[in-house]
Amino acid sequence: MRGIGRGSTDPGDEVGESSAQTGLGQVAEGCSRLAYAGVTLQTAGSRTEVPAVTDPVVAEIHEFQLAGADGPLVECMLHRATVSVPDLEQEPRWPQWTEMVLALGVRSRPRTRRRG
Repeated sequence: MRGIGRGSTDPGDEVGESSAQTGLGQVAEGCSRLAYAGVTLQTAGSRTEVPAVTDPVVAEIHEFQLAGADGPLVECMLHRATVSVPDLEQEPRWPQWTEMVLALGVRSRPRTRRRG
């Protein structure tokens, strides 16, 4: 996964695009062993997108956070830090997000990590 986030992000740069696709492929391969996993990307223009999820529940969780600008994903992207949420039933930082995720049946989120 070393190639993730490296190289040019210019859409016309085939080397940068190839590197990004390789990195996404590696992430997707690692995520395929998980029940709930997803990838959220932020472009140079600060546009966010969710190009890969293992389950539609993950897309719903990511979109909820991005729409409300709250949750571990948003914190990770804003502060460029790994965010751990080992037990959602004990999570005080994002009450609306926590309530929504618990209602979907998800009980833990080991970490949200920013690369690059």
